[in-house]
Amino acid sequence: MVRPDEWPYRPTLEAALAWCVECLTDTIANAAPTDAVVPIPVPEAAPSTLPADPVPVLLRLAARHVGQVMTVRFTRAGCSLHLHDDEGIHLLAEAPDLHAIEG
Repeated sequence: MVRPDEWPYRPTLEAALAWCVECLTDTIANAAPTDAVVPIPVPEAAPSTLPADPVPVLLRLAARHVGQVMTVRFTRAGCSLHLHDDEGIHLLAEAPDLHAIEG
């Protein structure tokens, strides 16, 4: 569930991604061991294919909800679409990926 303190505050997908990249340096620094002889754990799963570009789907969703505040939340389990209004936050859809939400 999305709480009011988690309302979107990045105006575009590009701005949100730029903020994530800014935080990446600190996240990597905190994850790496300080002792150079300690091995860094590496995930053993095979690489997955890159997901399709989300921007066209996000633009189509935005066109359907003009003037409304929406949040798309991506997690390892999938993604969810939330509508924000004066009465609170309402879950509109959940799916394994963004393209399934649009469908």
